[in-house]
Amino acid sequence: MTGSHWLDETGLLNSPIILTNSFSVGACYTGIYEYAVREYRDKESGLVDWFLLPVVAETCDLYLNDIGAMVVTPDMVVRGIDQANADFVKEGNTGGGTGMVCQGFKGGTGNASRIIDGLVFGAEVMYTVAALVQANYGAKRDLHFGGVPVGRLIAEQDAIATAEEESQREDARKAKDGSIIVVIATDAPLHPTQLQRLAKRATVGLSRVGGWGSNSSGDIFIAFSTAEKIPRAPDFSWKPRVEQNIAVVQDVTINALFEGAADATEEAIYNALIGAEDMEGPRGVKIYPCGQDIQRHLGSQFFGSEPFVTLEKLLPCEEVTLGSAFQACHHSYDILILPILQCCPNLIGKRRQLVGIPLTVPSVRGLA
Repeated sequence: MTGSHWLDETGLLNSPIILTNSFSVGACYTGIYEYAVREYRDKESGLVDWFLLPVVAETCDLYLNDIGAMVVTPDMVVRGIDQANADFVKEGNTGGGTGMVCQGFKGGTGNASRIIDGLVFGAEVMYTVAALVQANYGAKRDLHFGGVPVGRLIAEQDAIATAEEESQREDARKAKDGSIIVVIATDAPLHPTQLQRLAKRATVGLSRVGGWGSNSSGDIFIAFSTAEKIPRAPDFSWKPRVEQNIAVVQDVTINALFEGAADATEEAIYNALIGAEDMEGPRGVKIYPCGQDIQRHLGSQFFGSEPFVTLEKLLPCEEVTLGSAFQACHHSYDILILPILQCCPNLIGKRRQLVGIPLTVPSVRGLA
């Protein structure tokens, strides 16, 4: 992730966050600068009027993308930032997640959020912690869904594909090394060290689905808060100066946010998997989504006669289909853009819920 040294040094995020493929980092980096120069260039000096190091993260989509063609250009990034809006985030085969493979299935972009009750000097408030993932990691045999080892079940019981199709997909299915980018956003007031701790909780959600950080797996997490508005360029003074009070959550009360970050990360990966559609790469490799396989195996053998979950039962608040299971959309650009401080309402302010599940079902953390 570019710009990470500045984030570690200052705790300030001064750039849009761009998610793309491994060979497009340079183009996206340039695109952020082109946008900044166009919008914020000082007429006298010709420079951007604040210090900016672009933040670009990548995962490798070489199975389903002619990655060497390097089709992403800086102007695509500029157009993407221009067109960023508050609409529901498309999931699956979209943005930087278009060509990604997750645990042997078609992966990609996913997001989810949790609403947390809080207190500000005794007054009740509600905070949101949300996760957006670009999932491109892991092996099929390790996939768990709601605690059920569906990956192992599918590998053991299904023999649908022909031997030729299986050999074409062998490399992608068996691969365990890969990458996942997790962006955690919250409107809770957290200082940089607390945000680092929050970002680490993405590991918990990732492990529930079946990721365990194998050798060369590029698992990168970033968290930011929109609660406090820090002046971008305050007047310089040699004397240390205090002119702003910053509110922060007390450490001893932060656990609910940690849990929310883990849960949202887990569900965001599910949504990336459920929202994906099958895709064929330039070398003839075809990768399929996992939706029907999950439905088949999350059934009576684990939870009695009542099915554990079907896609039709995943009904979130405000009539938005969980995981965009029936709204998966292809995107012409291999980039995903998150404008800082302009998070989609799906990231800041909406909660997911799961209905129609028997009360006797074991833990479904990350779904409810």
